[in-house]
Amino acid sequence: MESKLLNKKKTKFSVADAALASLLFVIYNFLFVQIYLGIFPNGAPENSFAMFALQFLLEAVFLVASITVALSKKISFSATGIKKHFNAKMVLLGLCISLVCLFGFGNITTVFLNILQLCGFTSILGTISITTFWQYLGYVIASCVAPALFEELLFRGTILSGLKELGLKAAVILSALIFTFMHGNPEQTVHQFIIGVVVGYIFFKTGNLWIGIIVHFFNNFISVTQAYVMTWFVDPATLSAPAQITVKGLVVDVVIAAILAYVGFEILKWLLKKVFAENEKLNNSVQKIEEEQTILVDGQEVVAEMVVEGANEVVESDVSTASGHTEKPEKQPISAMTIVCFAITGCYMLYEWIGYLLMGFGVI
Repeated sequence: MESKLLNKKKTKFSVADAALASLLFVIYNFLFVQIYLGIFPNGAPENSFAMFALQFLLEAVFLVASITVALSKKISFSATGIKKHFNAKMVLLGLCISLVCLFGFGNITTVFLNILQLCGFTSILGTISITTFWQYLGYVIASCVAPALFEELLFRGTILSGLKELGLKAAVILSALIFTFMHGNPEQTVHQFIIGVVVGYIFFKTGNLWIGIIVHFFNNFISVTQAYVMTWFVDPATLSAPAQITVKGLVVDVVIAAILAYVGFEILKWLLKKVFAENEKLNNSVQKIEEEQTILVDGQEVVAEMVVEGANEVVESDVSTASGHTEKPEKQPISAMTIVCFAITGCYMLYEWIGYLLMGFGVI
């Protein structure tokens, strides 16, 4: 029995694994972009099959980074929370959380963009033009399904899982920052950070990756569907015309954003309680079954009680001392290599973000 337990894969990621996953994504992403530019120096034709295929493959880079870490460190992929369960009620709650993030906190993003525009920033993001159902389907697959699944596997399932050792606030905020700057565009900064914090908090509390996937999917799906529906009533060319921003208008936007954010936050707290309760109710019975694993030893069945959070390795479990007290394993200090990996990742992402910012201001 001892040999079988020791041969089991680890069931959680560490901070070092999170740092490695971040760095690997940067490397893989850089290599993919170089190949992409080599094939399409001016970019793939808009709304073409090649564009959707390449966008899907670019998202798959997130998955490859997660798989690489899991395989190299011999960590079970179930550590990402992908094997948790969800139901229709949790899907509905995930939709509601997405709506709150989009429309309850959306004006905060608007205020940030208006401030940039007042400072002379010009949007460098083109307006999505979806004129056919097949284009819409392509965007749903490449811009909604793929990002929701692959990005959550990396940023929450792998990176945030490893950062849990640092505590709730540090893990959620740090993973949200990495998620935010990964997008590389100042115009998405505020919204992506809000989504990163909300989804990260949900994952930290539940360990269920599917809730984040659902929220992430609806966040993108609603935006893509809006763009598609708008083309039925409005000429896409008119949508790209920027609105004139004034200081007076900005003040009004700030007041509106503050009110909506407060209401949205209160609604979000209620929704989170509901989704946490539903997740615990649904997964509790399944978890109990998974904690009891039947192992054959010398032809006899032995039931091993496996505590989900403490079954990562035998040496990581609490050890009872002779005095009856329980000793918990000491936290391992963050290694220099882990810091270097995070530093390289952060510098590269920040470099990309600043580059886009300067492009918006016309500096480069």
